[in-house]
Amino acid sequence: MKFFLNLPKNFDDYLALFIKIGLALILFLPLIIGDHFYFPYIVPRNLYWRLLVDLIFAVYMFLAIKNKAWRPKFNWGFVLLLGLVLSLTISSLLGSNFGFSFWSSFVRMDGLVSWYHILLYVVVLLGTLKKKEDWLLYFNISVLAAWLVAIYSLMQWLNLDWSFIASSDGGPRLTGTFGNASFLASFFFLQIVIAAYLLLNNLKYKAVGYWHNIFYLVSLFLFIFILLETQTRGDFFSLVLFFILLGVFYLWFERRQKKWFYYLISSLIIALLLFLSLLWWQKDTAWVNNDELLRKISLISLNLDTTVSQSNKVDVAGQTRLFVWQNSLLGFRDKPILGWGVENFSEVFSKYFPRRIYQEASSEIWLDRPHNVLLQYLIEGGVLALGFYLAIFVYLGIILYKKYKSQAAWLFYFFWIAFLISFLFHDLFTFDHLNSNIYFYLILAFLFKISPTRPAGLERDFKINKIILVPLCLLLPGVLIWQTVFLPAKSNQLLLKTIQNVIGANQESDILDALHTWQKSFVLSPSGEKDKVQVLSNLYREILATPRVSEKTREAVFQVTDKYLTAAVEKYPQDIMLATFLSTFYNLANFDHPELIQKDIALLNKMHLFAPQRPDILVRQTNAYLANKDISNAEAAAQKMLAFFPWAKEPWWNLLAVYFQDNNEANMRKCLDAIIAFNAQLPANKRPDTFTAADRDRLQAYLDLARINRQIDQIKLLEEYLNKKYE
Repeated sequence: MKFFLNLPKNFDDYLALFIKIGLALILFLPLIIGDHFYFPYIVPRNLYWRLLVDLIFAVYMFLAIKNKAWRPKFNWGFVLLLGLVLSLTISSLLGSNFGFSFWSSFVRMDGLVSWYHILLYVVVLLGTLKKKEDWLLYFNISVLAAWLVAIYSLMQWLNLDWSFIASSDGGPRLTGTFGNASFLASFFFLQIVIAAYLLLNNLKYKAVGYWHNIFYLVSLFLFIFILLETQTRGDFFSLVLFFILLGVFYLWFERRQKKWFYYLISSLIIALLLFLSLLWWQKDTAWVNNDELLRKISLISLNLDTTVSQSNKVDVAGQTRLFVWQNSLLGFRDKPILGWGVENFSEVFSKYFPRRIYQEASSEIWLDRPHNVLLQYLIEGGVLALGFYLAIFVYLGIILYKKYKSQAAWLFYFFWIAFLISFLFHDLFTFDHLNSNIYFYLILAFLFKISPTRPAGLERDFKINKIILVPLCLLLPGVLIWQTVFLPAKSNQLLLKTIQNVIGANQESDILDALHTWQKSFVLSPSGEKDKVQVLSNLYREILATPRVSEKTREAVFQVTDKYLTAAVEKYPQDIMLATFLSTFYNLANFDHPELIQKDIALLNKMHLFAPQRPDILVRQTNAYLANKDISNAEAAAQKMLAFFPWAKEPWWNLLAVYFQDNNEANMRKCLDAIIAFNAQLPANKRPDTFTAADRDRLQAYLDLARINRQIDQIKLLEEYLNKKYE
């Protein structure tokens, strides 16, 4: 604690203390949840991160310019990290829209702006934490912060009905203060590694007292328990791999001194491997299926020969990711060197939509991440970005091995080699985010510090006039904070206010106020631009469903919605989700503006050219052609969907809608036969008029056909047909 408690002796010491406190506060960011923000688990945490990094970097920049003792040294590890960020910047400049690559969305809050703050964060860490004791202190602070997250998660696990404890968004899976089980698992994977390092370091050097060992040991058990309760397989296997590697390294380096502990480690590794094998061997037994994590582990398969099944005997999530990864490589083939740009994976996903993940209308068809960090960097930044990222791990591995050879002490160097290998494995099943990046880059900076350094050319004395230095160190962070923190925060809160105003609207003036608030949010900051367009689309839907709104107000909202949605689609021509917002708007406004049918058809045809295998586009095309009384093109779109997805039920419903409007009874009967065959799981003696809500969800109850066409004779025909099939 001397790091903090030593009384500052001069002005530079006060500046250094400010920086150190800021770095410590960053480690507690996972505790921040802001209900007054749109996406309360994501946005406030990221905004506070930017604020703290900007402030401490400004002070550090002033301190480093003023005092050469605080200037960073040349470090190859940091150079490789800088190369990664520069390559991603170039990729984004050449991508479809640099603005979105820079700002990202509110739901992610990533983008280049986050990468630049990571660089500033690492610079401050390298320049401020001089000694090993400094790093150990921050690792201890990190574990303390993790304890607070763990306690919150335990309260969640115990289902405590306290006002400040939010129920888990993952159902039985713990989500803690992150609102996401995978984020929580990644966080605790890193905290387990840090706690294990502190325990080993204290056992080796007895740096602190005996009670610290108990604290670290209890921390390990607690953090492992929380990780297991997230039911996240990727992090579970990464942790298992980490401990197995540590055990294997121990068995190798201590093979000449075989004591009882040596045989204990051997037995534990063998028992663990046998246990994992037993899971797959007994995947159908009760003891496996009664535990969700064990069941999910037992279902893991690399089979790519089938479509994604909804059966509880098939690893749906795993299959989906394998298909997504396979098709994403087609996008890499288009732009292999520099990639598509940061935050542009969704374009690759739509262009090369993996057809086999589509099983039914509720199937996941929107992904902006491949859930694979290595593949994400390959798609976003090409081989150049992925090469820089992997080079960081290779470089650190070589440095750690050289340190071991020179000092003949294997434990700590191979501890971190085990971490680097297991973290790369962890990267195969997740995507990076602030909740893990804070601690991952803390560890990377620590390992960078271990590597050889040399003067960076900044150690020579040079003087800058205070008239220039002070404004420089105030102006730069001031602009950063204004543009990347304050304006996005205000814009986000106005967006949330828009939603609240529409929901609570009692009169037309409330609607107009909500629309005005939305416009203020939109122009205030480019951050979260696509989220704002989505909110506007939903706002128009809400207004149409409100009977008290006059034609004048409805038309005013129509004009604003048309303007902004059209501009967004023109700005992001390869963003299929934005295009679907505009298509939905055309459908909603079609009653008052029938000319929009032709615009919708033109838009959908353009979307189909870019993303020919997306099922939602084919359904929209079918409906648009039907609205335009163009039966032949509607049938062509429906038949194309059936050809793409012959294993799914929805294409038959889509085709049935065409034949229903065309009065084609023979083809309607063929479609109904196919639909009933898909629903063979329903009891054969169950009539449609006795269907439960669950039955209707599975069969998409026949009465829904009435919404396609109000021809009473045909509705009766369908009712009689279905009743006959279920007699």
